[in-house]
Amino acid sequence: MRKYSVFAVLALSLFTFNVWMDVWMGETIKTSLQNMLGIFKAMSLIEYFILMVILVPYFTSPFVSKLIKFLMNRNRS
Repeated sequence: MRKYSVFAVLALSLFTFNVWMDVWMGETIKTSLQNMLGIFKAMSLIEYFILMVILVPYFTSPFVSKLIKFLMNRNRS
């Protein structure tokens, strides 16, 4: 479960960074969100599948889970 929460935090931070950069470049938040949704609409099912095939093994690999555990333990102390 923690693995997914880390992924969610990464995705959310990337998303907010993307919106913030667009706003900084002089766009409104609305157009920034519409552009991002446009990217997701333009992606085909095959691209989604490839994305999942790359991301799922990456986040379930032992190395990444050990790294996440190390980071979690470091934050606690």
